Amino acid sequence: MSFFVLSFVSVLLIPATASTQHGESSRYTRCTKSECDSSGALSYCGPIEKPCNPNHEDAPASSCIEPNKRCCRSICNGPMSHCLHNSRACLPGYEEAEGKCLVDGHKCCKPIS
Repeated sequence: MSFFVLSFVSVLLIPATASTQHGESSRYTRCTKSECDSSGALSYCGPIEKPCNPNHEDAPASSCIEPNKRCCRSICNGPMSHCLHNSRACLPGYEEAEGKCLVDGHKCCKPIS
């Protein structure tokens, strides 16, 4: 009898633990597309009550479809820098810069000094 109870409890706990770990890890790895930034820069929608991930900042002029979400944009060369697809030109007032974009096919744009 105790074997069945232990098995039942294990089956209940494993999916909850796995989904929690997956949800948190995906939060750190999901900035692989332009999810919400109006300029088309790599960005993601995250919980409004939590700060953006490291190497991300609040995106100006952006929107998330879900309520209570903030748009966080990937930065590559200091504040206000961002990663755009190689096929797009940097926005007016920005120039291509050395920087690390974590997604292949993207370049770093930073404000003109």
